[in-house]
Amino acid sequence: MQAAAQVDTVMDPRLWAVSETYAQAMLDLLAEDADAEEFDAELHALQELMDRMPEAKALLCAALLTRRERVELTGRVFAGRVSEKMEALLMLLARNGRFVLLPGIRRSFRHRLNQREGKVEVTVTTAAEVDAEQKRAVADLVREELDAEPLVTWRKDPSLIGGMILRVGDRVIDASVASELRKMTQALLRRKLGG
Repeated sequence: MQAAAQVDTVMDPRLWAVSETYAQAMLDLLAEDADAEEFDAELHALQELMDRMPEAKALLCAALLTRRERVELTGRVFAGRVSEKMEALLMLLARNGRFVLLPGIRRSFRHRLNQREGKVEVTVTTAAEVDAEQKRAVADLVREELDAEPLVTWRKDPSLIGGMILRVGDRVIDASVASELRKMTQALLRRKLGG
């Protein structure tokens, strides 16, 4: 059980590049955005199913199975129950002993599809609930600045006191009151200790 939980939360950084390669290959096969969106939805549903069935996931990822056993098991479980492209991906993962890559493939596929469609994932964290007009204003600003359609996820964190933290990819803009208070405190301490 412990190994299955680790698969859910942590991916070896060396495997991330392999996940991205699989994701890009699948995206290249799906030239139409509608087909890619459908595949992404199927990939998401499969990932959720695997998350709800950690024993099955652990079995498919188990090093104890031989390659032939893993391929046969994958065929029995998924043949005729998923799309042809999904079945092909799953069989490839089974042959190569790489079911552990599925969460990374799913995340990378969605990210690359968003890029292809001119969309950007944005997380906005505020101290309190934000009304629809403020949400629209933030989305409009992000759209204008990044020249992309923002897919905004809103989070609430009362410890921010006020303001917001905006995360776009690996960029973070911290305009929270808590952050400004920390900066002021640090500046006062430096002044007091230095002078």
